[in-house]
Amino acid sequence: MKNDIRRKIMSRVKNIHFIGIGGSGMSGIALILNDLGYTISGSDISASKTTDFLKKKNIKVYIGHKKNNVFSKNVVVVSSAIKDSNVEYVHAKKLNIPVIQRAEMLAELMRYSYGIAIAGTHGKTSTTALLSYILGEAKYDPTYIIGGKIINYSNAKLGSSDYLIAEADESDASFLHLQPMISVITNIDKDHLENHQGSFCVLKKNFVKFVNNMPFYGLCLINKSDINTMSLINDLARPIKTFGIDVDSDYKAISVDVSKSMAEYTYIENDKRYKIKLNVSGKHNVLNSLAALSVARELNIPIKVIQNALINFPGVSRRLEIIGYFTIKEKKFMWIDDYGHHPTEIKAVINAIKNIWANREIIIIFEPHRYSRVAEHFDQFVDVLQDVDRVILMNIYAASETKIKNISSAIMIKEISRYNKKAKLLNSHEEISDFIDKTISSDDILLTMGAGDILKFVNFYKKKLSKN
Repeated sequence: MKNDIRRKIMSRVKNIHFIGIGGSGMSGIALILNDLGYTISGSDISASKTTDFLKKKNIKVYIGHKKNNVFSKNVVVVSSAIKDSNVEYVHAKKLNIPVIQRAEMLAELMRYSYGIAIAGTHGKTSTTALLSYILGEAKYDPTYIIGGKIINYSNAKLGSSDYLIAEADESDASFLHLQPMISVITNIDKDHLENHQGSFCVLKKNFVKFVNNMPFYGLCLINKSDINTMSLINDLARPIKTFGIDVDSDYKAISVDVSKSMAEYTYIENDKRYKIKLNVSGKHNVLNSLAALSVARELNIPIKVIQNALINFPGVSRRLEIIGYFTIKEKKFMWIDDYGHHPTEIKAVINAIKNIWANREIIIIFEPHRYSRVAEHFDQFVDVLQDVDRVILMNIYAASETKIKNISSAIMIKEISRYNKKAKLLNSHEEISDFIDKTISSDDILLTMGAGDILKFVNFYKKKLSKN
């Protein structure tokens, strides 16, 4: 990375403050700027492992939002979750301090780098992590900013090369700030439509704008297996290459086997065939790895290096992550945790589990995320959850949204119960853990899923099991 150029350009900026610094995307950018030599501070509504880690990096973190937190700052960065009524936001404006979106700061970091942006409704974090790991193993030493955490690694790292790999977030349309050299579209699905005029057509048009924001000599790699992505191809005005499973594409996978904990497939390039083993499973992860592989090949990374990286990839925290094997009253079970909160993601994870561990019962504890998402996909949530052996539904995590009439976990569980009598609405950590302790059987699989406060239950139950 050309750190000397960036420091010269941003020489008037020394003190940078992040409102909502505990968020995965925000914390990653804060870490990179901190390593670049800027004085970083931030605030968040509550303490977390992330804020604790930032403090260890000598970043000043305030718990709670107060106007004094923004004094003497040159710029304030806000996440999309921060409203313009936030006390720090308001006070920064009064002090005439520039207030910018997280993606604007990411765009500045990418401006003087060889930017690689991973976009898509599903799979952004895993694909970004896979690609970052491959480039690291290839000694390219990239800078990366990931919306999740590679197991045993940080979610962000300042590298010495020009390469910067980051997620391009479509959820709030902030990816339109980015102008990468290479972009990826993993897939396009209905989600966050409230930030796209409530229209799937507008969401797709914004993906087109994202691609066409690249320089004319850039390259976009798109998933040929995804019908929604392919529907845009005639509107894309930049060079394109494709990847896909069992389709005629530039980067092609065949003979996919996801029946084991390590996925396998054959990669075809110039009529040559290469065996790929991936240290995570699920067909969705095969596509994620193929996307990462395609970028790596565009950067001339040897196939052998890619093969070794994929077989050794440690996985991403909360992405089909095996927490461990536990025993309660001589009943041994496996616990898997996943960040998925969209019905497509839930279905992919459940299918992956069933393919690997056939004939084992699954108990899912799911915390729905956002009223708008539940309203948009109510029937799909019911369809995917009704086929799980046992369902525990928690209350909807609002994520700063207001309630929507006739949308609740109680109404959803009532509908699921029409098809699955082993579905319950529980919310307290004690109730959920007691239910698991009483009903779980040997060889069952406990699956926790969600993107909100369910992590608090995960930590609670981990602590309880450790005492057994």
